[in-house]
Amino acid sequence: IASAIPLVSNGLKFLKSVGLDLTDYSIPILHYSMLLSYLVCAIFLYLICSRLALPPWYSMIIAIALTFMSPQTMRLFGHYGLAHLYAIPATIYFLMRFDERPNWWSSIGLFLTVLLTSLLQFYFFAITAFMIGFFYFFSFLKKAKPGENNGQWVFPKSDFFQYALHFSFQVLLPYALFLIWFAQYDVPNRPDKPYGFLLFVSHWEGLFLSLRMPYY
Repeated sequence: IASAIPLVSNGLKFLKSVGLDLTDYSIPILHYSMLLSYLVCAIFLYLICSRLALPPWYSMIIAIALTFMSPQTMRLFGHYGLAHLYAIPATIYFLMRFDERPNWWSSIGLFLTVLLTSLLQFYFFAITAFMIGFFYFFSFLKKAKPGENNGQWVFPKSDFFQYALHFSFQVLLPYALFLIWFAQYDVPNRPDKPYGFLLFVSHWEGLFLSLRMPYY
């Protein structure tokens, strides 16, 4: 197993500390959490299609098809944290809502998405943080206007501070909370130089093709 899934494991520890011991059901809970993620992923994909004004029947077909076509489904065989499918669709959905109407409700949705998925597998933090960062970067560039006098591009300062505030809440705050939790519960024998960082490398073919399929 390539990940400890802190959201599940530490959640069970917390429940045990308050008198609700579910550790005997830890394996079924983990399995059901991965299976439930398929439903959650399909719901977010359906909501995305609905916001794109696609017909409901077509949105349902696309949502189900994209869910089962996700390359993360292969993680069910041993990388359980990444087997949860809804991180990217949830991020896209809340970013679409935020783009239509910037408000704190969409910001809270992004905050919870980043925080909870990071506690499933910290790779999700990098994925969601980059997505949100690119969204703000290109949204800010889109608002730039040419100056009246010198022709230089002018960026609205009010939008910059608004984006910085929301980005701090959506990305930096979950990261800070994760570091606080990590400092409290980190294992004492963690190696300073993890093995395999320079040994196991990826190739361009693996980014676009499946190594398990015959067309590779």
